[in-house]
Amino acid sequence: MSSKFDTKQLPLVLPEQQPADLLEQLAGDAQTEGLARLTQRLIAALKIPMQTRSNSDLSFGGVSDITNRGNFDRLLLSELAHDDLSLMARLANNEALYLRREELPTHHVRQRFILVDTSIKMWGTPRIFAIATALACRMNNKEKASVSTFALQGNTYSEMELLTKPDIIGALAELSPALHSAGALTAFAKEHPLGREQEYFLITDEQLFYTPAFQAAFAHLRTAHGFLITVSRSGQLQLFKYKAGNRRLLHNISLDLPELLSKTKKIIKTRKEEAYDRKDLPVFFQQTPSPLYFPSSKILPDKEHMFSAFGVIGITQDQRLLYWPEKTKGAIELMSFIPPGKYYFGQDEKSLIYILHHIPSSPQILRLYNIHTKTLTMTTTDCLPKIQLRDPHTIVFHQEQFIIDTSNTRFTVNANHGRIYSKSGEGTDSPLPSDYEFHPKDIKQHINNGYSVLTNIEQIYIDGEYLMLDSRSLVINDNSVGISLKRPLHNYIRERISAISENPTQINIPDVNYKLLKFTWENGCEAFLDSRGLLHLRAPNLPEVTIVLILNRSIACCASDGATCGTEYFTGKSPEKKMPVQEFYEKYIQSFIEALK
Repeated sequence: MSSKFDTKQLPLVLPEQQPADLLEQLAGDAQTEGLARLTQRLIAALKIPMQTRSNSDLSFGGVSDITNRGNFDRLLLSELAHDDLSLMARLANNEALYLRREELPTHHVRQRFILVDTSIKMWGTPRIFAIATALACRMNNKEKASVSTFALQGNTYSEMELLTKPDIIGALAELSPALHSAGALTAFAKEHPLGREQEYFLITDEQLFYTPAFQAAFAHLRTAHGFLITVSRSGQLQLFKYKAGNRRLLHNISLDLPELLSKTKKIIKTRKEEAYDRKDLPVFFQQTPSPLYFPSSKILPDKEHMFSAFGVIGITQDQRLLYWPEKTKGAIELMSFIPPGKYYFGQDEKSLIYILHHIPSSPQILRLYNIHTKTLTMTTTDCLPKIQLRDPHTIVFHQEQFIIDTSNTRFTVNANHGRIYSKSGEGTDSPLPSDYEFHPKDIKQHINNGYSVLTNIEQIYIDGEYLMLDSRSLVINDNSVGISLKRPLHNYIRERISAISENPTQINIPDVNYKLLKFTWENGCEAFLDSRGLLHLRAPNLPEVTIVLILNRSIACCASDGATCGTEYFTGKSPEKKMPVQEFYEKYIQSFIEALK
């Protein structure tokens, strides 16, 4: 058995987390949502100029192009034909044309150093301001430069990672009791000589920067190409550009920090609640398998995984287990509720996906799920309770088994039947192997083809001939090949608003975490807003209708009698009763609208 742990660990390079995903994670946490808002505001406000120096400054090769920037000795001769005033105007407005020399074929990657002062005057609000500024400088990287961030701590400096949410939370806690970081700045300048391909961003307090000690340290960087950013508790930010010892003010920005950093005030509306038995819910809830694929909504980035041949699997915020077998289809709901915990993923070479589920309750539960990707069936095995996992521990998947490494013992869980084996002593300190690579940047493209999900509706009503969901109407597209949710044009005149239903009742469904709101009308019609991204319409003596609530794309619908219409992304390629959009709309949706009138 020891030979299983002799496998050499292959080098694994994880792709850098995408900035947009990182800001979404920060915005989703009450502790960091203010930092995310401030970073987004700074990304929009800071216009960082690109370096204009390039290999074309060297005198070699021939002329390859013309440009509107350059030295006067490279002006086109035709520019000198203008009179003096016209030439001066063209030069001042960057309209004059210059010769551009041929550049070297090799591409040099520029380096960007972000230096964040962490001394005592940068504690509190300036600290958050500085980290948000560093994130903005890191994400505003049009030149695709290699970015390194350093924390200046008194007389020393250390590298600071800003790639993930835990990195940023840790960076906010890095504080130095020193009065200033002049010594750290001097040490950095000596150990990192700056040339043509390097630039720096120094982020510090405005008053601290002009102290004699800091000015003496900054003298080492003054002649290099870089930027100085000063921040203050009042929300004032100044961006200066330094080049060849000269300084130029680029931006002077004033921000309302208390407003940006405050937690979002959420108005909690009390809703009427009603307990429902599953048999009283719309027919869609009793249909197995579901007649429609589900939209991607409320996905947790750290609880999803992409497999090389089987697609993507993930757990949502409302604890649903979803599976996306193909990029061209929506999600399959494998479990409407999976208990909270930690999840570890694996696969075999044929058709099985494995999930090891650790529930840190008392007593602890270690559960194994085997998912057959071809039949979409699932088996569950509770592993023998012989493992009591205590931090720190590591779990990886390798060769159809989960390897659990604790401080002095290494366990293996057979992924096919859940049996547990243990090993202690010699050999347990060898590196853990791993069978798969993680591709976070590809997951979002696989599970979402560009749509957004509408999950919040306050009113449902009729406007003329249209069913309105707040300010959006359910309409047939101009080419009659799809149905969409669209806002009316600015010059749209409302006709006859009627059948308004608001203040919906919250339906409590046992054993699930997703929400269901019921809109009612006096004539017995009902609409159920499903937080999974669906709307269920029910009227007396009419077939029920379920609508996928997505924006920016055509939607799909199904009826309780088996009819479907709309995009194959949600209906599948060959549903039994696929109907033309116009026919489905008139037979089912228009009938519901008439029932409301």
